[in-house]
Amino acid sequence: MRTPDDVRDAFLGFADRARSEVHLLLDESAPRRRSWRPVAAAVAATAAVVTLVAALAVALAPHRRALPAGVPPAAVPMRFSFTIDPAAGYTEIGTTILDGLQVINLTDGQEGRTLHVFAPGRFDPTAAMKGARLDVNGQPGYFVDLSQQQGGVVGYSVVWEYAPTAWAVVGSTQELPEVRQPELAVAKAVHFVARPLRVPFRMGYLPPGLVVTRGYEQSGSLPEERELSFSDAARDDVLRVNVGRDGDWFAHCTRVVVHGYPGCFGHPDPASDQERALRLKVPGGWLTIDRFSADYSDAELRKIAGSMTLAPNVNDPSTWFAGDTAVPH
Repeated sequence: MRTPDDVRDAFLGFADRARSEVHLLLDESAPRRRSWRPVAAAVAATAAVVTLVAALAVALAPHRRALPAGVPPAAVPMRFSFTIDPAAGYTEIGTTILDGLQVINLTDGQEGRTLHVFAPGRFDPTAAMKGARLDVNGQPGYFVDLSQQQGGVVGYSVVWEYAPTAWAVVGSTQELPEVRQPELAVAKAVHFVARPLRVPFRMGYLPPGLVVTRGYEQSGSLPEERELSFSDAARDDVLRVNVGRDGDWFAHCTRVVVHGYPGCFGHPDPASDQERALRLKVPGGWLTIDRFSADYSDAELRKIAGSMTLAPNVNDPSTWFAGDTAVPH
């Protein structure tokens, strides 16, 4: 049985070996940079799901439009445009919101599937439209092997146009045409209804120039966590705020107390001078504020933590905040 740490290591290993862009699926007119980590940070602890989701996460890694030097990115709305009918029998184990792309990793306990939902104009369907035609809830779709176009990373997929110029992809790394029916079943279970990404915290302060550019939620068999990442005009994911059930004290940490919560400053990666974090033990879990640039001091991290309001119960999603209201505007 793989542990959560094994899963994380697998993702990071795939990311280090992967190409930074996949030109088939991403709009060629909008070059992007890969972020520091894959689309999904972790998945259900089974080898089959790890292999599937890690490969697909790498294929469509976090990205944003290239911007002129010094121009900050636009804030990404922290809400999804779709939901998945639970009657399909799949459990959501990791969902991510990016600029122009929303991703959800699913498992039925045996096999995994990954759904990518692109914003209008952010998917090039040319290769997909060479596949076999099919119908997805009355919308035109195709069943196609994308493995050649994706360098062998993505295999058979159901691709459909859910709205004018807006496409979704249910992908698999299985190299068998028999996967058509489960992929199609997932596609038909997708309903395009807006819903917020919910997080167990609300922030009252952000350093100037930072905007939220990625949201992530992890569930399923791995420990729950919710995370927002922030970028500035020069760098992607320069600051990250995470609340999860798992955590620990940093080695050789500097102790601190914020709002009565004990915590410490330290280096999650002792080999990195740039990555530094403030971690607080809060009721039901841990709050971690990571920074990946020395531009953001310990005092800034403490100011962010001091501005935050935690949900009454970090283990009760009904008490959480909608992502769009969780960050300063």
